[in-house]
Amino acid sequence: MFRRGRLFLVVLCFAMIALTGCDLPLTSKPDNFIAYELVKGDDAVTDDQQAQVQRLLEDGNLLQKVGSEYGFTYQETIRVQLASGDDGYRSLLTREGKSSETLDNEVKYTDASVYRSNITINLAKRKTDGELSSTLAHELTHILFNQNALRVPSWINEGLAQRMGFAEDARDQSPLMKKSERLKVYSHVLKNKQEQGHLELLVDNLETIHTMTSTYNVEWLDYLAVQCLWDQQGAEKFRQYLQKIKDNPLNKIDPFEESFGVKQTDYESTFNQRLAGDLAHPDKGVTISYTLHEDSPGKLLIRQAGAEEYNILALEQGSHQLTVLPDNTVTGLPVARMVKGKSEVRPNVLFFIVSLDKPEEIEGQMVKTYGFAIARYFGRYYYMNSFLNTEDGASSTHHDLKLPSLELTGLEVPS
Repeated sequence: MFRRGRLFLVVLCFAMIALTGCDLPLTSKPDNFIAYELVKGDDAVTDDQQAQVQRLLEDGNLLQKVGSEYGFTYQETIRVQLASGDDGYRSLLTREGKSSETLDNEVKYTDASVYRSNITINLAKRKTDGELSSTLAHELTHILFNQNALRVPSWINEGLAQRMGFAEDARDQSPLMKKSERLKVYSHVLKNKQEQGHLELLVDNLETIHTMTSTYNVEWLDYLAVQCLWDQQGAEKFRQYLQKIKDNPLNKIDPFEESFGVKQTDYESTFNQRLAGDLAHPDKGVTISYTLHEDSPGKLLIRQAGAEEYNILALEQGSHQLTVLPDNTVTGLPVARMVKGKSEVRPNVLFFIVSLDKPEEIEGQMVKTYGFAIARYFGRYYYMNSFLNTEDGASSTHHDLKLPSLELTGLEVPS
């Protein structure tokens, strides 16, 4: 299924995900073996949508990539079923024998599901190449474990699947976007650590995921715990661990402890301790790098998360860098004046806005302001989205780091 501590742990856990495949052959099956088949689950699925999924599987070499990363091959043909929307998705899940008690929540909250060697995807929720390739990589990991009878603990199963999905999603992203996505996940887990105390890894969370009864993203927690362990132990130890499960499914000795030198219960405790330490990470503000590609008549407005006043700065063409401190002080460039903002205060969003002297036509709209929303959690800052506000008060959000003449190029903790 795929949905939408101390300081050293951040560095440890958020090193760039590097997949380390061992170039295992995909399969030694007969020449007529079919690795996968694509199926239209309903008449509304178009030929173009089917071709898109096939291209991602072939060009992305996804089966080979997932198999070689974890050291196994696929044993049976994988059936990828495509639904055009919720109705088709529900019909396919029903056909798979999904529980009627959880079906409504699965249709509402999930966009893909696995049953044995079948992957079912709701194309209404996964449309872009990045969304689809990450979903396929995630679900293919579950299929790989299913076909090789790898009875791994739930948190490792979901964590390894999410790891492959995130790696695919980040493949073509800029360094700033990759870093922001990692901090988004980490901030989410820290927030729930703060609210709930001890976060359990060792429970069987599949029922929790299927019923959507959790108040947080279980898969993100599992991913973070697995990625931290992967960074500590390395790829080969993980492959050896999976192989021990394969070779000895009824191991009397816990293959986790045998492979990693620590009991799962102890790892859960240590992981929670490190998260607790990272909640105390000091907030030093954020250094923002940006480029104004052409002169634009207007002003630059900056408001730190939780502050009531905007800093007003001049717009000057070129590349610039400034630092916004926790108390809303801006250093690095001169501030002309301060202006009180609207009454709505968003405590976790820093606004970085271009306010035009007069509206300009952008993307067919008369735009008055545009800029970036930057999240602030536990002393860490990451890019959330860009936005355009029209003169009539309408607003639209985007994922682009570059807006008309303005480009966000860096977010760093000030030295």
